[in-house]
Order: sequence, then structure tokens, then C-alpha cells
Amino acid sequence: MARKISFDDAVKLLRELRTLPEEEAQDTDDLEKVVLRHTPRHWEESAIILDEVAYNLQAGPRCDGLDIAAVNRIGYWLRQIGVDQKMKAAMAAHNAHHQAA
Repeated sequence: MARKISFDDAVKLLRELRTLPEEEAQDTDDLEKVVLRHTPRHWEESAIILDEVAYNLQAGPRCDGLDIAAVNRIGYWLRQIGVDQKMKAAMAAHNAHHQAA
């Protein structure tokens, strides 16, 4: 792929290419890599990445391990959300305690 493609564009192109008959579709490996290497920013992107992993696993795991790496990245992202929420709750409790004092 000559130019850097965004996650959203890769998803859009993958969806379009997968509607074509197999003999007309171009190779999607570079687009799949963009999707599988992406760190999600919200739950919708996580779902899209997991959809791509599931699609690929139908034919067997990728030899480059990107499908497993994508699942691990989503797990990391989900754990970070949990940490962020705990930190926000602790700060709110701390601020409430100091305001009451």
C-alpha cells in the first residue's frame, strides 16, 4: 500500500471488497493489517476489530499472529478503561472528602 490509510478507510474498503465476487476482489491483507494493528478508541472500534478477527479465524489463524495481537490489544484497552474509571472515582471521593472538611 503506497500511502498510509486510516482505520476508518481500511474498514470501509474491506467491507466494500468483501461484497465483490472472490475473483473480482483484490488482496485485502494490507487493509486487514491496518485494522488488526489499530488500538481501539471506543467500543465500536473494538467490535469492528473483533469482527475482523472472527472473519479471519474462519480460515484459520493468521501466520503473522496479528489476530491474537489484536485481541490482546483490545483486552489491554478494556483494562485501561477500568483503571481510568477507578481513578476518576477515587478523585471524586477525594474531592468530596476535602470539600466536606
